[in-house]
Amino acid sequence: MDKLNIERRSVTPIVDAMQYDAGRQAEFTLTEDMTNKYAEYSFKIGENRTVKGHCDISEDNVAFFVIPQNVTCKIGDYPGSITFYDSSELDNAISSFPFIVSVTKNPKQDGDVYETALTDMINATNAAVSAAESANTAASNADSKASAAEQAAKNANSKASAANNAAQSANSAASSAQNLIDQMNNILDKWGDADFSAVLNTISDLQDKTSTLEDKTTTLENWKNSVDGGNDDVMIEV
Repeated sequence: MDKLNIERRSVTPIVDAMQYDAGRQAEFTLTEDMTNKYAEYSFKIGENRTVKGHCDISEDNVAFFVIPQNVTCKIGDYPGSITFYDSSELDNAISSFPFIVSVTKNPKQDGDVYETALTDMINATNAAVSAAESANTAASNADSKASAAEQAAKNANSKASAANNAAQSANSAASSAQNLIDQMNNILDKWGDADFSAVLNTISDLQDKTSTLEDKTTTLENWKNSVDGGNDDVMIEV
């Protein structure tokens, strides 16, 4: 385990990693008690791209984090740093110390890492397209159920039930769509230096549909609450 001296800059620690490593953990034994402090790691992996993340500090005064895969995907030496802070707001830096992650070629893997990334994105895109279609269907069904409930508002209980079912369906569709948006964004973070600009349009479209669906859901829920509270006019046959 490398020792990081936070009292003075000495030899820059080097963390060895193999190309395509996933879950490779960098660990640094600190020479000063930092157990009540906060830390953040940072890598520069391109001219305009920096990767940052939370760095844990154990009770044994060891700073550690998992090296991101968009650092280990290419051979080379990647300069990084750990910055220590007084608080979790990360607004009062104590100091920052450098290290290097040295990535060597993996002789057992000749495939391009971006082939894996592309496969992940294709699968996520297909799922997002399906989710967008489902979101449209759910929005349409929610509108239809609201209209049908209004026209058939002869019984307060059936009207409230129709509104509740429509709201639940819309909520479920919106939640599923948001989960897929999160999955796609996670993949983009994982392969941050790959060019997936075309896929971003799908994410944006799905976010728009999800937002519209959430608006419809809110309207339905407000209407349901109005019915339940007796504030909405309801015709009851006697």
